[in-house]
Amino acid sequence: MLYRLSANALLKSVIVVMAAVIVIMLAGNAWDSWQRLIAVSRILGVADASGFAFKAMHNLRTDRSATNRALNAPEPIDAELLNYLRPIREAEMPALRSTADRLETIAFAGRETLLPELQRAIKTLAALQSESLEALAKPKAARRETLAKDYMAEETKLVETLEKLSARFEYLRAIHYELRMLPHCDRVQVCTLENKEYLASFLPRIRGKLQEGLRAGIDTSRTVRYAAFFAQSVN
Repeated sequence: MLYRLSANALLKSVIVVMAAVIVIMLAGNAWDSWQRLIAVSRILGVADASGFAFKAMHNLRTDRSATNRALNAPEPIDAELLNYLRPIREAEMPALRSTADRLETIAFAGRETLLPELQRAIKTLAALQSESLEALAKPKAARRETLAKDYMAEETKLVETLEKLSARFEYLRAIHYELRMLPHCDRVQVCTLENKEYLASFLPRIRGKLQEGLRAGIDTSRTVRYAAFFAQSVN
């Protein structure tokens, strides 16, 4: 009787342990899949924001030159130029707002400064567009003296902000491919703690493989000596 109870208890224990192991394995796979899904979602968000930013930059450059020319003209804007300018602005502002909206859901380097600057610039540009549209219907003498200069400066600054964001977008695109390979590495060397935390934010499971504070060094002394020798031989 005791033997049967012991065998029965042992069998149940084995079943419980095996079930626990299977559950842990499934949970680990589910967590890994969830992390990959988050990483892919962030990359897709970047692609979406990048498309809106590119559309905005294209229209901003055209709007900047056309508006500057019209505001510096002595006469009120003619119907032909107004009809040319209006669709540009109508495409420009929604693209800018969509870029800002997408960026609110994406983590990227410089977000704490670039996103507020973009949001501020969009509001400022919207006000300048409203003012400039009214001013363009008047002769130059009736317009605010610095309006053309202010409009040019704000749009130039906005283009520069979008260019900085585009650089971040390209980095995140590259990370999409990098993240596929990093889990297969035994150790990943990064330059700084910030780099480590940024990569780990995409794939927390590789945090233990990341080692910060390592930089590639290049010994240039041989090159310098060779260059000096070559210069002497030429002379």
